[in-house]
Amino acid sequence: MVEERGMVSDNGIGQFPTAQGIRLVLPRRVAPHQVKFGLAIALVSLIIIAVILILTRGFWLAPVSRLAQNGTVDLRTLIVALPLLVFVSLGRGIRFGLLVAFGRGEVHITKERIIGVDRWGILKSKRGAKIDEITRLVVQPGVAARSDKEFKDESWADGTNLLVERPHDNPNRDHVGLAHGYPSAVINELAELVGSRIGHDPVFEDPSELKRQAAFDKNPAPVSGIDQPPKSSAGFVRTDDGFSITLPARGYFKGSRGLGSFAILWCGFMGIFSSVVGVSVIQGKSNTSDLIMFAFVGGFWMIGLSMFFFAFRAGRKRAMIDVLEGTLLITRQSVGKARADTIDLREIDRVIVANSGVEINDVPVKELQIWTHDGKKLGRFSEREDKELDWIASLIQAAIQDLVS
Repeated sequence: MVEERGMVSDNGIGQFPTAQGIRLVLPRRVAPHQVKFGLAIALVSLIIIAVILILTRGFWLAPVSRLAQNGTVDLRTLIVALPLLVFVSLGRGIRFGLLVAFGRGEVHITKERIIGVDRWGILKSKRGAKIDEITRLVVQPGVAARSDKEFKDESWADGTNLLVERPHDNPNRDHVGLAHGYPSAVINELAELVGSRIGHDPVFEDPSELKRQAAFDKNPAPVSGIDQPPKSSAGFVRTDDGFSITLPARGYFKGSRGLGSFAILWCGFMGIFSSVVGVSVIQGKSNTSDLIMFAFVGGFWMIGLSMFFFAFRAGRKRAMIDVLEGTLLITRQSVGKARADTIDLREIDRVIVANSGVEINDVPVKELQIWTHDGKKLGRFSEREDKELDWIASLIQAAIQDLVS
């Protein structure tokens, strides 16, 4: 432990008082290939910046400079300034790479907030939380400890993380990382120092428990006894030997669950960026680099149009779910011909709602999953709301239980 402020402990943690509280400084992380990996990220970002600058001939730098000097704004200046958005994004990539390669961790504690910082010189990255919102201080084993593979003989297998938990609307953001990838001795000491300051005893997570929870998240238990959500647009009809559910199309924005809005923003930006590129080509002489630039822009247009198509298709999806005489029939239609899946209820092992493997805005997209006894999975209806999927799953699962009982 640190014996007095301003001193560095045997584990390399220093305590330094500040005007608002205290700053805990960790040693520089040392992991295999860390420097090479970080420099590779920074170099790729730098190369992309250079390519864009060369292919556009930098014609947009002059109006941007006038904007910075005179503060005057016109439509043409705004249009040609848009490539700066790309530069800012890639600049963050360079910063991230350098912090991975050479950065060290810090934890700043004030009366109201706790902030985790990665720093290298003037470069830094912050993330924080309000102390009165924190519910747990967690010491979490690193990826190696949580993996099913044997990494215990590797030099980096002892990597440990320190996090705080707080309530958040997005379940993927209820954890705030304070320090990552340090040996357990360093993190354990840091946890004791932080815990004494914020009034929370550290909780040490068990790697086997994390593996079990991860397996449950990937393959959750079936649900039952759920009522139809009030906002559900599905139609439900009970029959003598089963039921029928009608799922109407949800529309472009609701059905795409955020992908449609992002596709519009992407294509809108590409439209303006393509105009900028077109002006640069008109002002210069045609050469091979123009063809390369058109190919570069065309690739991004293909990505945007693909997202738009998938969002449109998801918004047009409609379906019928019929349970009739011990058979499950799912009929779906969107763009093109209708498709049908027929499964004998006796062949179904479980019906669950689980992650589809797709994330939109860092939020996992769930789907209805039908697992058979031989381990085959049928995943459907990722465009529907999670509560509606839970309701559908409970109905099918109840039909299976009634059949086998």
